[in-house]
Amino acid sequence: MTLIRPNLSALFFTAFVALSSTNSLAQNDACDSDFVSQTDAIITVSPSAGDDTENIQCAFNEAAARSLKEVRLTAGDFTVSSQIFVESFDGAFAGQTTATTVIRVEERSVACGIDATEGIFEFSRGNVSVRRMSIEVARPCATGDFYSVIFFTADPEDCELRTAFGNVDRVSLSGPGQTIDRGTAIQMSEAVICPPDLRLLGTLKVNRSTIVGFPTGIFTTLVGGAQVDVNFNEFSRNDFAVVFGDTNTNATITGNIFRYNDERGSTAQPSTAISLLTASPIAPAQNRLVIHNNQFIDGGVFENTIAIDGFLFNGSVRTAHSLVISSNLFTLNSVGATVIFCTDIDNGVILDNGFRGSADVAVLLDSFTFDQAITGWSIVANRFNAVGSVFDSIFGVGVSNSIIGPQLASVAGPSSASSGNFYLNTSPQSQATSLNPTSRTPVQSHWQKTRPPAKLDLIDERYGQYLRANETLLEFTFYPFCD
Repeated sequence: MTLIRPNLSALFFTAFVALSSTNSLAQNDACDSDFVSQTDAIITVSPSAGDDTENIQCAFNEAAARSLKEVRLTAGDFTVSSQIFVESFDGAFAGQTTATTVIRVEERSVACGIDATEGIFEFSRGNVSVRRMSIEVARPCATGDFYSVIFFTADPEDCELRTAFGNVDRVSLSGPGQTIDRGTAIQMSEAVICPPDLRLLGTLKVNRSTIVGFPTGIFTTLVGGAQVDVNFNEFSRNDFAVVFGDTNTNATITGNIFRYNDERGSTAQPSTAISLLTASPIAPAQNRLVIHNNQFIDGGVFENTIAIDGFLFNGSVRTAHSLVISSNLFTLNSVGATVIFCTDIDNGVILDNGFRGSADVAVLLDSFTFDQAITGWSIVANRFNAVGSVFDSIFGVGVSNSIIGPQLASVAGPSSASSGNFYLNTSPQSQATSLNPTSRTPVQSHWQKTRPPAKLDLIDERYGQYLRANETLLEFTFYPFCD
């Protein structure tokens, strides 16, 4: 009989590897072994019943340094009291569920930015997925007031390293409400110290999450045709739910529920669901955005609201947005409201949307740069019959070569002969109400109501440092009626 002798060296080596894979953090005293452990490529952090900042930071440091793929939080309540900064991490930051893994940011504990954002969880470069947890913020700032709960950004020490990938999936983010603080739930932008021609590249995806009670829900300045997907989320009690600032993105916003104008916050300004801002003199000339199959619900707290707002602050910039707004349902409840207000944006499609409730105007288009018109719009197959409005659509005198199709709409606009616009059987009257070509009174009136100086002040304070606007947001040299 042949005896098979065990390979003792191999057995000892296997046991050593297994032991080291589960206890390596404890052996080198890198992290507190009572609350931080490693199994295979996962570092797990358990709540300490105290301040968990150091344990979470240590776990990220180890994971990034050793190319481990996940920092996992167990079920339980965690407390964070200062910034957690993570550089070049490729992996997941995951809890168990939004109900069972909860991170609370201690009040008045974080050194927030004075004139630029500091992230509470700040991910520099890398490819990071944050998922399955809740993060609760009340008043986090000990100093400053610019903060973002989840901040994906570039390397602040080397602006050439400007690519990052961010994903937020099944995360509940709750904030203090619409306050005068400059807080954001999720932000993806370059470091402010980087020159504006080195803006952030990459992708941002936010999926099946809730964002409640922030001055800004999502803010990005991504360029380079970056992919941005904001899908199947719920937004409420935010001043601005989603903001694109001087972007060049290929973006999709679909399947979300936007509750806006639903809180009387300390800013005393009506909130907006989606904003497209163009301010910098070197802002990208192109952007693509699809807003499809969302619900927009106006809470009726303030008058003069806007659901989707796209506009210029700098007359030297020409923005050709490929903008599609389709199959959305707008439930309106605001006196003086303009639902979709787009200025100096070309090539838009507003298709198959339902409008119901009360508003002044469902769709308002115009140009405020008097030397050029906006062109290429198509507004067709929408359902305006359930909205009580002065006009369903207004084409300002700067709109030309655009189409408004059969949809039982009442329309004001320049004549077809003078503008090249086509008004196709829009109502039993069938013809657009002609506007005096030298008069901007309808658009001026809605601008002054829905974009008052106090609201523009708020936009400038929150986003001006990223838009490099040099205070042009408030000069209005090209909007003479706003003086």
